[in-house]
Amino acid sequence: MEIFTDGGCIENPGGIGSWAFVVVENGQAVFTKAGAELETTNNRMELTAVIEALKWHALSMFYQSVSIYTDSDLTVKCGNRLWKRKKNLDLWAAFDKYRPHHDHARLVWVKGHAGNVWNEMADQLCTAEMQALLAWREGQRLKTCFGRATPEGLEIA
Repeated sequence: MEIFTDGGCIENPGGIGSWAFVVVENGQAVFTKAGAELETTNNRMELTAVIEALKWHALSMFYQSVSIYTDSDLTVKCGNRLWKRKKNLDLWAAFDKYRPHHDHARLVWVKGHAGNVWNEMADQLCTAEMQALLAWREGQRLKTCFGRATPEGLEIA
């Protein structure tokens, strides 16, 4: 089993971010999941994608070995304990919570935006999540600036 992850952020740091993963079995995408957050960073979203993939694997396919691919060199090197973890220690604690249960889980770097169909799919899911949250945030701003929503429609202030 392979899982391809991605994370990103608009206006890094402190902007809208998203994460996604794509589960691949026998050359087919069998499951995807994505999410988004306000006021985050690119590195947090890259790591969150891997954590969410590990959680999914723990709940769904615990006994099956897995290779988790990310285009974040930082995530791979810190996750494999090649580099010291200095930031996002809350997320690294969550990573460690799920990683010990996965001695058969490999964390592997893949070059981003290099034509890998599954990495590109994870990137597209991230982009869609960021755009959706951005649209929601802009809608909230419009409601604040121009009125309030009512069951009958928008009431202009």
